[in-house]
This record gives sequence, C-alpha cells and structure tokens, in this order.
Amino acid sequence: MRLDKLTVKAQEALQAAQGIADDGESQVIEPEHLLKALLDAAEGVVRPIVQKVGADPDLLEAEATTAIAAMPRVTGSGATAPAGIGPRLNTVLASAFKHAEKLKDAYVSTEHLLLGVAGDGGEAGRILGKQGVTEARLLEALGELRAGAKVTDQNPEAQFQALERFSRNLTQAARDGKL
Repeated sequence: MRLDKLTVKAQEALQAAQGIADDGESQVIEPEHLLKALLDAAEGVVRPIVQKVGADPDLLEAEATTAIAAMPRVTGSGATAPAGIGPRLNTVLASAFKHAEKLKDAYVSTEHLLLGVAGDGGEAGRILGKQGVTEARLLEALGELRAGAKVTDQNPEAQFQALERFSRNLTQAARDGKL
C-alpha cells in the first residue's frame, strides 16, 4: 500500500483508527476502528455521504464503539507496541484502492475508505448494512455529491460542498419562509 496515494484526510483517518485501536488495547487495527475514525471526523465527506443514503452517522458511530468495546484486548508487556493493520483492514484498504481506480481518482480519499468498509464481510460492514449503507447506495450518493468531480490532489475534501459551506441558498430560504 502506498501511503502517498492517500489524501491527507484518509491518512488522518488511518492514524485516528490506530489511536482508537491503541486506546482500546487492540493488537491490530480493524475496519471497526476505521469506521469509527471516519465517523468521528468533524469535517469531511463521510458524514454527509452517510446522511445522503438515509443513515444516522451518530447511531453508526455508537454501534462501531460498541463493536470495538467487544474486541479482545492485549494487556501486559506486549500491550506497549502500537497496533498494526489487521488482515481485514488490509482487505478494506485494497478495496478502497480499487474503488479509487474504478472512479478514475488519482488518490484514495475517505469516501473510498468508507466504500471499502461497506464491503467488509465483518462487523463493520454489518453495522453499515443494517442502516442501508451499501457500496451501491454509497456510489450513487457519491455520484450526486461529486457531480463528476474527481480526486486529483491530496486535499480534495477542501473543495467538497464548498458552495453549501460558504454560501446561503436563498431559494431554499424563501421556500422555508426564512427570508
């Protein structure tokens, strides 16, 4: 895996997942850790995408936290080593790289990581699937949110929904009677 092909936010999500695994005394970083890290990110595309498919990001985060709490813990002298990437997370990362390639993106971003987690056959994939967050629905939502845009640099999240973040929709405000 080439870390230089991950966006800044994707790298931060993996680092946060490692921190979550270390805090939970896990020996390996699993997709559940990554899912929690993706949902924890205040800014980014994961929460809006999850909401776009009709799921509750806070509920997903709570379920990921519960799944992490149920994982085996390592205590004692071996607990000082930082958690490494587990085989399931490795599969998720490989899937994320494939999704980026299919979407003709130059970098793997957080939405690709979410797609990889959604395809996970373990608990993280089940948590997402239970709320209808599937690869197919995510790809559909991504198509709408991106409007044809591609990930061409390591900081694409800065451009994500820039209009919504830095402007006011006067038409919608008029419809809502808020003018």
